[in-house]
Amino acid sequence: MSIGTPIQARVKNVAPVFCSACGHQLDAGARFCASCGQAVAGKAVAGKATSVRAASRATRGTRVAPVTTIVDRPQNNFTKIAALVAGLALLGGIVALALHSRTQQPVANVPAPVVVTEPGEVARPVAIPGPDYDGSLDPVLGIPLDGVGALTSAVAAPVVIDLYSDFSCPYCRQFKTDHGDELLRLAADPNFSVRYHPVNFLDRSGDGTGWSTLAASVFLQTAASDPAHTWDVSVVLLDHQGDGLTGDAVVELVNQATGANLPPMGQILPSQNALLGGFMDNARAMNIDSVPTILINGVAWDRNGSLYEAAQRALP
Repeated sequence: MSIGTPIQARVKNVAPVFCSACGHQLDAGARFCASCGQAVAGKAVAGKATSVRAASRATRGTRVAPVTTIVDRPQNNFTKIAALVAGLALLGGIVALALHSRTQQPVANVPAPVVVTEPGEVARPVAIPGPDYDGSLDPVLGIPLDGVGALTSAVAAPVVIDLYSDFSCPYCRQFKTDHGDELLRLAADPNFSVRYHPVNFLDRSGDGTGWSTLAASVFLQTAASDPAHTWDVSVVLLDHQGDGLTGDAVVELVNQATGANLPPMGQILPSQNALLGGFMDNARAMNIDSVPTILINGVAWDRNGSLYEAAQRALP
């Protein structure tokens, strides 16, 4: 290509699409109506699945390498000097950032988790809140719970328990029934930090309502605006998987069942979808390929026996 050759961009005209429930114009590629929360027809595939390995692969985006056009231009001495100065400044910034990251420490006076593995077990990294943690929702740190199931501030503890759960998963509902009380008992003990990680792996293999995303968004909204009801809302959402509820019907169910005061679904989805995407990115980075997954200091628990006793054995 010669210098100055124009590059023409071809734009394909796309007919607007409107929500079948409220008539709101949908954004391109939207899976839910931003006004009423209704699932967009044709975005889900019927069927059942409990393993999310295939669903996880399906939700991963295709990486596209950036295209760079290199144009040969004569360089004078001034240009070379400017480039050298810019390179030295960039190098200095990288060194400063590295030194800063080396100084980050866990919360003072609280020991970091001790990871002890058995033969065949794989330990994943355990995220610890640093001194700059401001108490906001963080996909890496999860949704920390206290002993009554309310959102609490993430703290370092000798044993960290991370629960990865999908609201469309029947085994996640069974885990709640079998071990929910043990989980809250551990959350009440300062030796343990219990963190909930909602994911929506099973949306593509659910009932077509997008329940995984709707329920996870409502759960995150509860943690953000009505934190006292965080665990109670998760219980209601798990118990009503497969009921076919969509939009504001989900919010009305939760508000009536728990006493929460959540806004309409049209306000929840736009504000919580990006955060849910962060939880999904973290789950993939942690190689989570089935739900529920329970990590005790980064090691997957086999769900045999008592969760409380398994966590106790992890104490240093």
